[in-house]
Amino acid sequence: MHKDTFWFSHDYNARSDRKMQKLRMKYKMEGIGIYWCIIEMLYEEEGYLNHLEYDRIAFELQTNTECIKSIVNDFQLFDMNDDNFWSDSIIKRLKIRKDKSNQAKEAVRVRWEKERQKKANYTTVLHPHNDRNTTKERKGYERIDNTVLVKQDENLKNNETAIIGATPISGAGILLTKINGE
Repeated sequence: MHKDTFWFSHDYNARSDRKMQKLRMKYKMEGIGIYWCIIEMLYEEEGYLNHLEYDRIAFELQTNTECIKSIVNDFQLFDMNDDNFWSDSIIKRLKIRKDKSNQAKEAVRVRWEKERQKKANYTTVLHPHNDRNTTKERKGYERIDNTVLVKQDENLKNNETAIIGATPISGAGILLTKINGE
């Protein structure tokens, strides 16, 4: 199926509808074919056709204008006002299609916005020696800057603070040094 080919659903028992039977009694199967072609045209035109289009529709369907006028006006198959005719079921189905399309567009927009946010959080800076680019929190420690950790130790007297200096050693992890305390 070509990607620009569209389809529409319809009731599978449409041929048994009394209005359709009356159409078939007068115009035989040709009338049914013309009816479904008009339905296709309504879908193509967002659900509405103008009464002034009868000649063009007749030309396109290779029939006469009186036949088109009769199918549109005489069998209660279409709703109409002074300017246009339409099918309420087509309008409803087009709305459902449009709503689904809008929901899908919104879902794609949200997904790609999340992707953009993820990429905004990434850094393009390369870190030498595979050192991690995130800070790991250690329970019970407070970080003063990138190299000094402070720990309040209840074993120290008079609430002294043990300061541990952390110096990265290339490829070998972290060397911890006790600055004060025992």
